[in-house]
Amino acid sequence: PIRDRLADIMAERQQTFVRLVTRAQQAGDIHDSVDPDQLAYELDMLLFGANWAFQLYGDGDVIVRSQAAMRHRLKSVVLIQKTLPFEVAIPPPPLDA
Repeated sequence: PIRDRLADIMAERQQTFVRLVTRAQQAGDIHDSVDPDQLAYELDMLLFGANWAFQLYGDGDVIVRSQAAMRHRLKSVVLIQKTLPFEVAIPPPPLDA
């Protein structure tokens, strides 16, 4: 069923974030005190919420706000402060929207 497949996709995505956070901890980029599951959940939900808001309202500002929130959260856990290189170009909404 579709619901089960969507649940599997979400779980896979969440576990990918957990693995990335864990690797960053092992590399010494993120504090060991950070719970990988919690940070992964927070980052994933910021993306998930931004996507929903963009899809529902066509508001590109939600992507920018989500990026700012992610950057803020990541800066709070990294050991070495550096530029976080992710930016997304927001396409304009369709003319018939």
